[in-house]
Amino acid sequence: MVRDFDIGNDENIGVYVGLLASSYAAAQCVVSVPWGRLSDYIGRRPVLLLGLIGISFAMILFGFSKNYTWAIVSRLLCGVLNGNVGVARSVVGEITDATNQARGFSVIGFAVGTGFIRNFFSFFFF
Repeated sequence: MVRDFDIGNDENIGVYVGLLASSYAAAQCVVSVPWGRLSDYIGRRPVLLLGLIGISFAMILFGFSKNYTWAIVSRLLCGVLNGNVGVARSVVGEITDATNQARGFSVIGFAVGTGFIRNFFSFFFF
């Protein structure tokens, strides 16, 4: 995808891909605490729904990116709207007790792992 943007020679393509991939994590790191504070103020459910709907929209924008700048902006938007991972963990911590807390947090890990596996196979088969 980045090679098709025709932003440089093939020697620097790894740098551009790295910047694109790390922009998501950087944005998520910056906004995680504000998402947590917002969830304390307006509630966990609205924050989780806003993040879920927003990241769906941002991923569609990334899929339709026509140039590198738009791809970076959409990945930054994905990271900003996915800063609610901590909020999801807070919800699990609030709805579980000592008897089932380990199981609740392991479900989050299972869901993340399943998502990575799905992404891995969709790379090869779609």
